[in-house]
Amino acid sequence: MAWLRSALAVILGLSLATGAAADTPPPLTRYVVHADVERIEREWSTDDPDQVLEGSSRKIAARLKAMGAPEHSVTYIGNGQMVVDLHGTGNRALLESALGIPVDLKFRIVAKQVSEKQGAKGIDMVPTKDSLETLSVLRSPSISGLNLVLARAILDPVLDEYSVELAFDSTGTEQLARMTTMYVGGQLALVLDGEIIRASRILEPITEGRMQISGGFSFDEATDLAIRLQAGSGPSLFEIVEVQLVE
Repeated sequence: MAWLRSALAVILGLSLATGAAADTPPPLTRYVVHADVERIEREWSTDDPDQVLEGSSRKIAARLKAMGAPEHSVTYIGNGQMVVDLHGTGNRALLESALGIPVDLKFRIVAKQVSEKQGAKGIDMVPTKDSLETLSVLRSPSISGLNLVLARAILDPVLDEYSVELAFDSTGTEQLARMTTMYVGGQLALVLDGEIIRASRILEPITEGRMQISGGFSFDEATDLAIRLQAGSGPSLFEIVEVQLVE
């Protein structure tokens, strides 16, 4: 029987080895991500950036899942740093997209009607993010995200809900005043990476270069939107500072 046990051990060993080779899990890539804490404190007017970043880590994990990322985890470890573990290699571009590095942001007017004179040259058909609806938006006028200098989550003490406050530079302020004066009663669309994430009714001309986006947001939702908008206004809030292959 000893020889049988030995033979079985050899056979099982070979099978296990073969199976191990076939079922070897993909390597784990660890990304260390640094956040611009001073910028978060300044633009969010907060003394607790950890609260913002803990919420951000959950949103980044949700984005990775929605984008079809392989098995992953996102952990905020404090001091403005996150650790992102992704199974497999070659996923840096996916992570950069989830971190919002960078995005294409524009503020555009929703067209009420598409006339034959305007045609395809003056109109783009842009999908909305949360539905199958597609809206017609004017190519001009528009405001670039590069003219946005501030996007932050703020609490409305009356409604007890969060909104996102936006502020523009001098060029953006002038453009916003012209657009909202010309299209009072229309809709101003926020177009992020080719999708309309919000279309708000223009109730009156906005001449001071500041506006709010409301919609019954939770703190996490408002913060996530503000982070995405900031990513379209210049340097990202996040930077990948280290990449490790974990055995």
